[in-house]
Amino acid sequence: MIRILFIVTIGVLIGCATSPVSFEKSTPVQSERLGPAYASYSANGPSKGAVIVIRDSGFTGAAVSLPIYVNVKKLANLMPSESVKFYLPEGDNFIGFSLRGLSESYETKNLQEQVLNVVAGNTYYFRLGYIEAGGVKLRRSSQVE
Repeated sequence: MIRILFIVTIGVLIGCATSPVSFEKSTPVQSERLGPAYASYSANGPSKGAVIVIRDSGFTGAAVSLPIYVNVKKLANLMPSESVKFYLPEGDNFIGFSLRGLSESYETKNLQEQVLNVVAGNTYYFRLGYIEAGGVKLRRSSQVE
């Protein structure tokens, strides 16, 4: 009986591993986890668009931060329910993540990126979280606005 209860409990935790967090309910990333590139992307301007990345809440991977990269430069390391807002110039920009490695060299070699074509004045929302099939995914979302 205890074995069945344990298996059911684990199944429930895995099935509800992560869930979206709205920007208003998220916590801004702590300053000590902002990367060197953040200063380059922290100011808004007339030819820029806003990008907001919010890491899902949940148990899976909760003890590990996930690095966010913009144009192959580390922007921040996000913990669950944290967000980072930054501004990108118009045109194509690369936004991605990597699993946290022992070195930045490991992280940049294992980046999973996508192109974001920024239009000035627009705001783009992204979710970062673990998916049920295993692994991590960064995806555009309307669920976090």
